[in-house]
Amino acid sequence: MKKRWMMALALLVCLCLLTACKTSKPAKFQVNTNPPAGNQTAGNAGDVLVGDEYMDPLAEEDDYDNMDDSAWMEDLPTPEPPTPTPAPTVRGEYAGATPVPIDPIDKPTPTPVPPLAAFSYSPYEATKLGVSFQAPTGWKADTSDPAYYVLRNPSSVGGYQAEIVIHSEKVSRQYTESDLKTAVKSMLSAIEALDVVVEFSPSNTDTRNLLDATGVYANYTATLSNGAEIAGRVHATCVDKVLYTVHVSSPKAYWDMEGDADYKDGVYDKLRKTIQITK
Repeated sequence: MKKRWMMALALLVCLCLLTACKTSKPAKFQVNTNPPAGNQTAGNAGDVLVGDEYMDPLAEEDDYDNMDDSAWMEDLPTPEPPTPTPAPTVRGEYAGATPVPIDPIDKPTPTPVPPLAAFSYSPYEATKLGVSFQAPTGWKADTSDPAYYVLRNPSSVGGYQAEIVIHSEKVSRQYTESDLKTAVKSMLSAIEALDVVVEFSPSNTDTRNLLDATGVYANYTATLSNGAEIAGRVHATCVDKVLYTVHVSSPKAYWDMEGDADYKDGVYDKLRKTIQITK
């Protein structure tokens, strides 16, 4: 009988414990939604309970004055879009080809050359060719070949003596511009084929009057076997079925010097402006 009472009591205790488990909730994950005891009042929506006080996180922001979330967000600075890096310009003459830097960092500094003295001029006459012109005073003439008149600077600069070579010959018909282009290209090819020429770079042809008639000319640069660098121009025209050609060459450094006396302006241009037919 005693054992029965003991078992009944044990069952009653278990029943009470089960009832307590069903009616109570764990406190570990509870969220307190009531204000704390005392004089504190409930916070606004979005406030967070820190200790015994409610705190609005936005209150720590600068210039906060009970603004709502949307107003605070509107005060945020708008990030500036990144400034695009401009594309490198490319000069017009390299368009369509590999760009070449105008002034590369490793560009060697050219060795300066002393300027030329201003030219003084004297008249010269190539009697056998039937032309006269003006050229620098003191240059020496070579008339050993009757078809050519060569006028040469007696002074050598950089291993080369500047010179003027004039040629004339009768042709079977009046040359057209196309014929003159062919003649100029033949002159360039003849210069390139000289034994003393090791490097040669010609320009394209263009038109310019010579002896008051349509002419065709081209420029070139070259390196000679002795290391001299030269530059020059060949020019051709046809008057009354006579082909006239002019070839002016000089040390490259003195061919076209901006702001100084040079051979392109002081010799070639002077000859072109003064040359005339005498017979």
